Amino acid sequence: MPQERAGLDAWVEDGLCPMLTRVPDLTRITRSNTPSLLPRSGAGRGPGVRDTQLALQRRAALARALNGRPLEIDVFWQSPETRAALLAELPKLIGFPPGESVGPADDDTWRWRGEGVEIRVRARPAGPLADALQVSWERRRPRAVRLAEAVEGRCRLVADRVVSRPEAAGVVVMEIAGKERFAAVPDSDPKHALRIAWARQDRLSQFVNLPDDTDSGLEHRAKWTWLDAFRQLGAISPPAHRVGAGVPGDLQYVALWLVRHTRKGPTRCPVHRLVAVRVRPGDGGPGVIEGWDAERAEWVPYSKLLLLLSQAVEPVAETWKEKEADTGGHGDGVAARGGLRPGARPGVEQHRQRETERQIRALLFQLRDRPTLLLADAGNLRQCWPGLRNGELARDMLGFGTEPAQRHTLYGDDLRVVLVRDANAREEVAEWYAHDAKGSVGFAEGVWGTAETESRVFASTASKPHTVAKLPKGLIKLAPTSQGRTAPGKSAWNPGQLEITMLGCLSEKALADSGREGDLPDRPAEWATLTHQLRYQDDYPPLARPLALHLARLAGEYVLPVAVTKEEGSTSSAP
Repeated sequence: MPQERAGLDAWVEDGLCPMLTRVPDLTRITRSNTPSLLPRSGAGRGPGVRDTQLALQRRAALARALNGRPLEIDVFWQSPETRAALLAELPKLIGFPPGESVGPADDDTWRWRGEGVEIRVRARPAGPLADALQVSWERRRPRAVRLAEAVEGRCRLVADRVVSRPEAAGVVVMEIAGKERFAAVPDSDPKHALRIAWARQDRLSQFVNLPDDTDSGLEHRAKWTWLDAFRQLGAISPPAHRVGAGVPGDLQYVALWLVRHTRKGPTRCPVHRLVAVRVRPGDGGPGVIEGWDAERAEWVPYSKLLLLLSQAVEPVAETWKEKEADTGGHGDGVAARGGLRPGARPGVEQHRQRETERQIRALLFQLRDRPTLLLADAGNLRQCWPGLRNGELARDMLGFGTEPAQRHTLYGDDLRVVLVRDANAREEVAEWYAHDAKGSVGFAEGVWGTAETESRVFASTASKPHTVAKLPKGLIKLAPTSQGRTAPGKSAWNPGQLEITMLGCLSEKALADSGREGDLPDRPAEWATLTHQLRYQDDYPPLARPLALHLARLAGEYVLPVAVTKEEGSTSSAP
């Protein structure tokens, strides 16, 4: 915790001085740490006021995402407690009265309608749908093919349970056992097979685990199950920012995320796929969440993007054996910019890099119609976009392939580019603690930077989630003292630092190079503050990344390529 971390930090500093000296501490650059969130307390706010406002927000966002379509929800349950919790929590979240069953006893059905939202819920026992997958043990055939056959079997079982309503948006909430229940038999967990199967029926899917004997948080888990289902429907948007007039009013947020699965992935098939998500905040109401359909070169609703991702075919690799790519004379195995990762084959990696960069360029061309903030995670994208590696970065420049880097405004007059980076399981960003002039040590949320006015690198720290807020900041684990509270049996939790690099903005030089000397230049600190505020949303604890990046990363749950199977001499390709 912070107090103990500060002591360790001082000890290291004393040991290294005078050979190494400390750089100056970062200071908070703004007082606008959060966007316009609903207040939790205050004058005239009685009990339940905030819950009512949240319900109205969710209902408006749901109506916007459904766009006039009814919402068909199938709940497949194994325990009556979970069924009851799900059916009780849904109307509370959107401000509808408790529902009553309108179906037969063996097929319970609930309906709600109002203010542009029509919901129909059918609750049925899961039965064999939730059983473990039966994967062949025939070792002579590739593992991915044997798993694909089991997936096909589960897809047929799901297809027999579907009641089709093409005009409706479809969501399935299914109760299954946790993955530890299937650990004894490899590949027997049915979750990914069920997601593939329901996506083939044009239905999104959300899963909730069976309760255990000591489960006292069933209501909480039911709530988050529905919130995640709303998120998949695209019924979520960022609150209005509190940055200032320097941010265009019609700004859109676009996030890039690269999904990478190896042969150890969920379907045992390697895949590299670029996901792009666009968030267009609404004027006083819920915004629009869309995803980029690269095949048709168009923006589609976020829910449709998820279904398309589940049906896509990996172009670079076969399902269980990567193609032997032509390396152009078997060169020295080094890529054009920065080399390849250890053990990678040059032809495959170069093809992936070129294809990813081509898609990014094509995407940037589609974003020129309005001001855009492009968000990318450096640790996620730099393998297939080497121009994002630290040694390649230059202010207000974008580099692709072997070509020299160009000014970023060539890809859009009102384009801004932000890179974020976290620890990335490699301690890429520093651990931290906050302190004041009196020596008090703890945590603090906000955006931090140096005194340099031209600085482009900032640190974003968020508040602790309510689930860990009760941990005392004076928790001591290494060297308990009589002055410090001791609890060696407890796990400490520290908010991580998110590094924000303002790679491309409309600086004075960028404006001059674009022939726009008279325009007012951007202040990088304002755009770092905006990126920080995008981590906040009324329904969620502070996110690890800005909302658009959060949505792009979670879309990767639907990237589930399945191996080609051969049945009775014919070949069929599963999505």
